[in-house]
Amino acid sequence: MKRWIVYLLVLIGLHLCLIFVQRESMKEHFFPKKDRTHYFSPNWNSPGADDIFMVKDTLGIIRYYKIIEGLKEGNLTLKSGKYNFSAGLKESISGDKWNFDFMNNEALYADSIQQFSLEAFLALKEHVYLTRGFGKATVSSKNPFFLEYYHFMIILRSLGAFILIWFFGFLNAYLSALTKFSKEILLGIFIFLLSFPEWWYPGAFYQYPLMKILHMSRIFFYAFILLYAIRWLDRKAGNKGTFADQQAIKFITILLGGGILSYCGGYLYYLVSDFLEIHIYSNVNFDKGGNWRFYISPYIGSFWLSIATGNFLNNFRNHFFQLRRKAKAFKYAQKQELEFKSELETLQAKINPHFLYNSLNSIASLAQSDPEKTETMALALSKF
Repeated sequence: MKRWIVYLLVLIGLHLCLIFVQRESMKEHFFPKKDRTHYFSPNWNSPGADDIFMVKDTLGIIRYYKIIEGLKEGNLTLKSGKYNFSAGLKESISGDKWNFDFMNNEALYADSIQQFSLEAFLALKEHVYLTRGFGKATVSSKNPFFLEYYHFMIILRSLGAFILIWFFGFLNAYLSALTKFSKEILLGIFIFLLSFPEWWYPGAFYQYPLMKILHMSRIFFYAFILLYAIRWLDRKAGNKGTFADQQAIKFITILLGGGILSYCGGYLYYLVSDFLEIHIYSNVNFDKGGNWRFYISPYIGSFWLSIATGNFLNNFRNHFFQLRRKAKAFKYAQKQELEFKSELETLQAKINPHFLYNSLNSIASLAQSDPEKTETMALALSKF
């Protein structure tokens, strides 16, 4: 089996594996077999049982309360926290399951139960600069129909990358006449278009508008590093190895190189943000600002796989058409050579009788005057 066929089968296998993994992940998060529990930040004006409310005053002291029974005849039944935390509640604190389970621990609350009117309960958050809370509710597992096919997005993105690279290769033939940085310009446009769906990620999730631009624009830095890495590999490899092997190396360089850059860049980004106490995401139902892996997104493995696939397919498309053009040129040259030989043979067939007739006449005329030259000329004619 030819190597390029093996590489193509590996490429298809990678996509199928990723589709399977994403489908299982979608089933777990969006299409569970039963209704799931949703964790959120509850509303102070409508407290319910098991909701947990927290306040942080100007001195940094945190107090917290757990609702035992919701509003009943205008009163709430709740427990107060036994401890006054001085840390642990940040501007970006989330309302996910881990935090809810932690704050739901009975050991954190006093044994006594208190009665509060709704007005008295709302007064608890007066003169504080930060309020947060945790709650849970059972929600239906119904989701938009397109989520059932979301795991096929990797195929669409790979095909989109292939078409864009093909089109930009056509544009580069014209743009390269204007500037020597044509590939860099087209690469920037290509990366922007391919990552455009990620740029539509809701801006409300970002604490500052500038953070969205900085967070998303990292991909340009990664892409240019990979571009120059591939150019370096081309210079080193030269004509070594088959075309299929060279493309396989480029594919691995983009896939693994992009993944390594995303992880290293994401972790460095997390360290700098944590040191400067700047959080990418604000508190909109959830926040992952404390998890450094969240700083890698959205440039994860599937993103780099689509770029590597698009580049791989386009290079093989170019190679295939180049081979076809060479084959046509070779057939045309063979045809021209056959036509030339045919014309030459026809011409020789016309010339030879006249040549022989003239040669014999010359030999006959020399036979009387110069016998030696006659012999030499006759031998030369016999060798023609």
